[in-house]
Amino acid sequence: MIQSIYLKKEFPIPPLLELIVDRWTTLIVREIFFDVHRFEQLYNNLGISRNILSVRLQHLVEAGILELKRYNDYPARFEYHFTKKGLDLYPFISTLKKWGDKWLTGKNGPPQVVYHNLCKHVFVPVAICSYCSQEIKIGEINYEERSKVKYFGGGRLLDSRKRKPSKKVRQVQDICTVEGTLNVIGDRWTFSILREAFLDNRRFEQFYNELGISRSILSSRLKDLVRNGIFIKHRYLDNPSRYEYRLTKKGLDIFPTILASICWENRWRVYDDKPPLLLRHTACNHTCDVIIICAQCGVEIQAHEIKYVKLRHRLKGKNGHKRKSLN
Repeated sequence: MIQSIYLKKEFPIPPLLELIVDRWTTLIVREIFFDVHRFEQLYNNLGISRNILSVRLQHLVEAGILELKRYNDYPARFEYHFTKKGLDLYPFISTLKKWGDKWLTGKNGPPQVVYHNLCKHVFVPVAICSYCSQEIKIGEINYEERSKVKYFGGGRLLDSRKRKPSKKVRQVQDICTVEGTLNVIGDRWTFSILREAFLDNRRFEQFYNELGISRSILSSRLKDLVRNGIFIKHRYLDNPSRYEYRLTKKGLDIFPTILASICWENRWRVYDDKPPLLLRHTACNHTCDVIIICAQCGVEIQAHEIKYVKLRHRLKGKNGHKRKSLN
């Protein structure tokens, strides 16, 4: 039986959820990590409508994740490049890819691999404690709340509805498993349900009360999570029949992504000069940050030190344009 997991109850929802857990926004970030910087390149590669792309890029610029760099004067043309804040999203993206590579690929393996230029080996991300430098394992993190801030109120850019991706968008998984991961967890409610599961909430009424979600949406998301092997239903009452939703091994492996989102929040979205959460590593009993290192050489990963190498045919972009190479 999978043990219950770790968390303190009042866990504030990271603004990263509102900012980045959106299929198009995350795919734009991924493409820029692929060294794609211009509007037309993003448009052709992703098959996204121009107005949605424009809104997402504007949002990322306003959030301080991207900055504009002029590359042509007449007419004025700009490229989109990461700020330091944007580059710090790489651990989040790398954990999404690691999960997809492990759980969503078939016998042929992932469609691409990432090499760490420093050690020339395939990059496998590992989360370690910044204090003791040991790998953080499931059940070894406690959360100490520093702020009561909640983030789901007010207007939002992102749509909480789960949409069936188009055939073009589904094909993007053949390029990188980040898209496949987003198809499983990449909407606001699914990610929020997973967050509650890591808070040791397991029952329908607990999810409903904590999230303020409609019963129909909650039921739909839970069915999807069970169908995708993230949750398993466990009967805890026979008459009437009642079930708990427990994380499977596949679900537990999403934990590094949860950690990466919290750490990005602590670095870049602090309030009153204090992070909303402090992470305590129970193995060394110290508060810590989570650092993503290369499993091979043990060096903290930097986005500019990685190289993507395709293993399968690259999908052509919208209107038949050839996508920019990852090599």
